[in-house]
Amino acid sequence: MKTTIPLPSMLLLLVSISALKSVSAQPQTLEFASGSGTTSYGSSTTSQTITFQENTSNPTAWNFTPYTTPTTTATFSISNEQYTLPTSQNSNGADVSFGATNNNSSEVIAAAKIFPDMDAISSPVASDFSSSNFPGQAGEGMSMTKNYAVSIFNSTMGLFNANANVHDSFYMANVTITFSVPVANPVLQIVGIGGYSGNEGFSSELMLTTPGVTLSALSGSKEFLVTPNQILNSASSFSATTGSGAASGSVLVNGIVSTLTFKLYMKGDGGGTWSTSSQHAGDEFLIGISSLVTSTVLPVNFSAFTAQPKGNAAELNWTTATEENSNYFTVQTSSDGTSWSSISEVKAAGNSTNPENYTYTDNIPSSGSNYYRIVEVSQDGTESYSDVRQLTFGQSASTVLTFYPNPVKNQVTITMAGSVSPESVTVMSVNGQQLQQNKDFVSGESIDLSSYAAGIYFLAIRNTSGQTEVVKILKN
Repeated sequence: MKTTIPLPSMLLLLVSISALKSVSAQPQTLEFASGSGTTSYGSSTTSQTITFQENTSNPTAWNFTPYTTPTTTATFSISNEQYTLPTSQNSNGADVSFGATNNNSSEVIAAAKIFPDMDAISSPVASDFSSSNFPGQAGEGMSMTKNYAVSIFNSTMGLFNANANVHDSFYMANVTITFSVPVANPVLQIVGIGGYSGNEGFSSELMLTTPGVTLSALSGSKEFLVTPNQILNSASSFSATTGSGAASGSVLVNGIVSTLTFKLYMKGDGGGTWSTSSQHAGDEFLIGISSLVTSTVLPVNFSAFTAQPKGNAAELNWTTATEENSNYFTVQTSSDGTSWSSISEVKAAGNSTNPENYTYTDNIPSSGSNYYRIVEVSQDGTESYSDVRQLTFGQSASTVLTFYPNPVKNQVTITMAGSVSPESVTVMSVNGQQLQQNKDFVSGESIDLSSYAAGIYFLAIRNTSGQTEVVKILKN
């Protein structure tokens, strides 16, 4: 028995040799198009669900049909907003929202289409975009009028109200994209990060916080800059026009993903002021998604994976429910959840319909955060990835701090092994605000985070020796 997961990906094409030749010349893609999402206007903070359509004529034409094997959606959501606007500027108080834009004649935010075509803003050109990472097709396959994207407005009014420094970069909110089925190597279509108010130019920036995946640029305007975990505008002076101070392009997400979370920033170039009291300024930009259409067979079904401290070492245990033609497991570690290195190989069972248990001990974990994942490599080279687990080891060799799960949905459990015990745990927001404090904390107890919005938080854990260690946790 094998676990089969239909994926819009390019991991394994289950087609005949003759069909493969056809696909090589013209791969079908999943894309956003008219009818994929809402026709409404904002400003809105409601999550937006977009249904992928299949472009059977990619990359030379745009003939869209429903895709049902399986129906695949991407849901966009905004959380952890750092600034609240008065109702005189936005009736829903949001500083970051869907379907909004500048208003040059009033401080009230202006409405825009939540799901417009890619040509709606910033004068993008099709050659800056790629529908997939298929070899030889960089800068091809996207239409500025046939393809659509989600509109996100990053208002500067919160920064204007706070009299924030116009030279700096500020964290604004989280933008999360959740796929209904896992997607391998999707492509993000970014349109028009960049805007201005008078002499002040500004631009949105996106920082990826999802562990286990990385970013790379496929194509884009001269200002479009992509690092393994950032999407940036490299212009020295920002504007609202692609190629003249605004950045547009296509970003390959390397890995199999169910959820992508970005921290959204606003950066100023220092030329003037964020806005004025008689207008509403901000950066409207678009995010679309495309992906190759194929199917993937995962030869291993991971049913469990845990990472626990054992003295000064990290003990990893994983279980597979079924295996088919599995070859070996690679144990990988990372200090940031993004850049991975292999530290060991464990022989796999090969073929099994019964649960198989495996273990590995990392005897020399790094001081601080240690991320772990298991990569199964099949006989034909196909790879399957486990979830990511994190352990934090204190600076002292006699103390080991563990908190799990991370990411967390409801409760996070904190344990401390060694010569000292935890004394108190304080939960803080990314801007340092104390949200709760738990005194007389006992190792093995849990902190309830269920009432908090999705985003990044910090746990300040003080031990009985008076030392405090601060760790980062992602709340889903």
